[in-house]
Amino acid sequence: MARNITHDLRVLNAEQAGDDLVIDLYGGPSNACGSVRFTFTSNDELEARLALVRSWCSDQRSVALVTDDAQIVLIDERRLDDQQAERPERSEA
Repeated sequence: MARNITHDLRVLNAEQAGDDLVIDLYGGPSNACGSVRFTFTSNDELEARLALVRSWCSDQRSVALVTDDAQIVLIDERRLDDQQAERPERSEA
């Protein structure tokens, strides 16, 4: 399964379209510009995700778009960096 990761993207806009969350993205090393669409069966989950993605937009958060043959995922890159910084380093014995 081929996995593609595009780092350093920004959210330009996020809006609800029926059961879908449509997110406009731009940036990255290749100056990408496009949209991704996620469909939710729960309106509560859709509204929560919409609020989260809009916060990324207003904060100008860097996100990564991870795609493979089966799924598309957006990841808050700052949160990943924070989580990695909080983990204690392993000591080799």
